[in-house]
Amino acid sequence: MVNLVSDDRLPLAIGFLMQTGFDFYYNSGPKAHFVGVLKALHSMGHEVSLLALQGDRQVIELRDIQAEPEKKELGLSGHQLFKFLEGGIRFVQSRLNLLYLGLFDSFRFREACLKHLSHCDVFHERYTLMSLGGVWAARKLSIPLILEVHADIINVEMPMHNKPLRGAQRYFAELVTQQCFSHASKIVVVSKTVGERLQTYWQVPADKIIIVPLGADLELFDPMIEHPTTRTELGVSDEPVIIFTGSFQPWHGVDNLIQAFSKVILEVPRAKLVLVGDGQTRADLEAQVKEAELADKVIFTGGVPYQKVPALLSIADVAVAPYPSLSAELWFSPLKLFEYMAAAKAIVASNVGQIAEVLEDGYSGFLVEPGSIQALSQALIELLKNEELRSSLGENARKEALEKHSWQSHVERLEEIYRSVLS
Repeated sequence: MVNLVSDDRLPLAIGFLMQTGFDFYYNSGPKAHFVGVLKALHSMGHEVSLLALQGDRQVIELRDIQAEPEKKELGLSGHQLFKFLEGGIRFVQSRLNLLYLGLFDSFRFREACLKHLSHCDVFHERYTLMSLGGVWAARKLSIPLILEVHADIINVEMPMHNKPLRGAQRYFAELVTQQCFSHASKIVVVSKTVGERLQTYWQVPADKIIIVPLGADLELFDPMIEHPTTRTELGVSDEPVIIFTGSFQPWHGVDNLIQAFSKVILEVPRAKLVLVGDGQTRADLEAQVKEAELADKVIFTGGVPYQKVPALLSIADVAVAPYPSLSAELWFSPLKLFEYMAAAKAIVASNVGQIAEVLEDGYSGFLVEPGSIQALSQALIELLKNEELRSSLGENARKEALEKHSWQSHVERLEEIYRSVLS
């Protein structure tokens, strides 16, 4: 790992790239991440463009976070004949269950980068599976590429989605990943664990890897901002509130949280559990709540606009990140953790991945054994019964966020990296 020294020069033109896995029109962690980073880089005077390939094979560009993204014109890949040929090949591929290589998407994204980002000083791409467009464009334009890696998608993330890659598909995916890692000037990882994984499995040199944890919008999640109507809108009066925010995925451990909550109400009968978000496991979670006869105690908000999340957090007495042990290698830098800290919440989180690097047990939050219903319920009960302790943990968490985990401090470290590869 390396330490970089910042240097104050002219503003940079930065191209942010996301070939797959990003839908600008859906509230998600990647969207909150990019919007926070773009906003902070703009405040430093840099010119930033986010280029992303949407699910409809349309490339969009975002330059101003206050404006709607602009659909970009393409060259060859935008012509009707090309689309007709592509559609035919994709149809045959799906019918015969042939390998997915992502070559059409990579070609389209390369073309968009060449056409709309050729003026950039540096490219910054979030690593995704089968995404070569950014690498091809950076090589063609001789622009340094910074690759940001959040997880080992092939070996950890895909199996977690019950979609493990095997045989020739896995072989090709590893070739693409190796090419991305090899071409990148520097690789930004969100935690020490990810960096170690890249070194041990992917044989990435240590001096190519730089740890830059995620952050939060400290202004948006300012605990001093009042949200007087939130409780009324949720149908909650003065009951103690436990909250979880995020997409409902198997590795988020919300099922464990519901089990723990059934024990909490035995000690704190008036408590409410607010689950903010939507996702793969929502139907199962709702069935679990019904079976446990907790329907009058648990509130599902569904998906909400990101700007509304701070208002929902404002009513929480305790915020939870209940990851099970099987996710220790997967999500190393949960965005919700930094948002909880920015909102000055008392936090209960599983001791997995990067979380123990961020929270100090008993000072800025409570760390519990991952997957332990008993430990989780005991921590929640203790905090709900101790207002002074909740306040202390929340104040310390906010202090840590102010000092270490703002998007501003995040992008200052990114700027150092950009300038180092350009010097």
